[in-house]
Amino acid sequence: MRRLARPLALVAAAWAAALPAQAQAPEVQLAPSPAVACMTPAPAVRGEPEYPFAPWKRGEGGKVLVKIVFTGAALEPEVKLIDSSGDAALVDAVKAHVSTFRVPCLDDAQLPVRLRQEYVFIPDTRKAVWSAAADMADPARREKLKCMATNDGSKSPEYPAWARRAETQGNVLARLKFTAPDRAPEVVLHTHTRMTRDLGAAVDAWAQRLRLPCLDGGPVSAHVVFLFRMEGAKPVGFRNVTFLQFLRMVKDLDRQQAAFDTHAMGCPFDVRLHCYQPYTPNVVGQLADPDPRRQPLLEWLSTLTLALEPRQMDAVIGDSATLTVPCVKIDLKPKEKSS
Repeated sequence: MRRLARPLALVAAAWAAALPAQAQAPEVQLAPSPAVACMTPAPAVRGEPEYPFAPWKRGEGGKVLVKIVFTGAALEPEVKLIDSSGDAALVDAVKAHVSTFRVPCLDDAQLPVRLRQEYVFIPDTRKAVWSAAADMADPARREKLKCMATNDGSKSPEYPAWARRAETQGNVLARLKFTAPDRAPEVVLHTHTRMTRDLGAAVDAWAQRLRLPCLDGGPVSAHVVFLFRMEGAKPVGFRNVTFLQFLRMVKDLDRQQAAFDTHAMGCPFDVRLHCYQPYTPNVVGQLADPDPRRQPLLEWLSTLTLALEPRQMDAVIGDSATLTVPCVKIDLKPKEKSS
């Protein structure tokens, strides 16, 4: 796959002149579950359950939905069956596979953790596919984020006077971690240029006023995108981009090793990608009816960083794009270094 010389045509990052400016209300998204984020083995080497010979020989498929309960960071999880169809051997295969999972980054205060995951056995390919692991506490965490508010009633950071004079625009990605209902969050800022780092100071000052008064139990973390925009300026962020154009924007694409055949994934289909790399995995979700056959591709997309100039990254970090995945075979192999 040939890389575009520069992806300037696909990213709008030119700031138009205009005097009025505003910091828009931030976009808030629950951060990935710590357990899901650090679960080992890593997705790229996790493999899949072994398809039992007898049901495969009979041409029988099936589904297995399990709850995975971690009570210790280094302990084998307890695997509870939620639902299944097909031969009982499929359940045994999933339990054997999941028993190797661990959550080494968690401490006792974060345990127990309960995850939910579905496996689908497809006899035509003699493969098992799976859904993304979902933390069963995420819906409650997401609901708690709805009560996030400042203690002074302000809705967004102030647009610094110097930034308005300089007509500085950009996105500031922040990770906020709330640990108590009456305490400001821990703040980690992600920026690419000096100008957006300075805008980050305004974000940090405003974030110190934030509270999560409905918080009870463990910490809740969120990814928050702050957009600083000159009124009347041209939109910034992703332009309309095809799936293959997006791939040509990927940093070090010639070093990637990946093989996917979307013909076996019910192509074409649409995904929504939120650009967070290189700081944290991109969030990639299926639109319309989800299909677990697509999960390996989505996991790969979550790892990709775009090859953009710093000012371009300031325009797209935290932005999202809808990508239509066509019927295509992707076969990437790292290029050998010339001597």
